[in-house]
Amino acid sequence: MQNPKKPHLKAVRRILRYVKSTLNHGIMYKRGGECKLVGYCDSDYVGDHDTRRSTTGYVFMLDSGVVSWCSKR
Repeated sequence: MQNPKKPHLKAVRRILRYVKSTLNHGIMYKRGGECKLVGYCDSDYVGDHDTRRSTTGYVFMLDSGVVSWCSKR
């Protein structure tokens, strides 16, 4: 924050372009439907034979819309 460089400005512009292009996206919920929160997770320990690193991830869904997800190696 105190000393931003050109790569930082480039990253901010990329983020703003993404946000601008997704303004009309959203999650639709049905009226009167069952509002159920469901979560799934999975992991693969040392699944990448090249790097010997693990992969894990999760997703949480409210009704039929995804509200949170993550995947990382």
